[in-house]
Amino acid sequence: MNADVSVDRNLCVAILRWSINYGRVIQDVILSDQDLGMQVFRTQVAFLISFRAVWTSSLR
Repeated sequence: MNADVSVDRNLCVAILRWSINYGRVIQDVILSDQDLGMQVFRTQVAFLISFRAVWTSSLR
């Protein structure tokens, strides 16, 4: 059980780091092309919401 939790935590940290880096990329894209930037941003938000749903259900 504890091993699974630590793996999940590592995965979560990795995804958060990726999201932060991805956020910087989105910021650059939005500055250069707003329509594309918003499309990418919405995709990222949808991904994070679905990831959070999976994450919370895996903790139960």
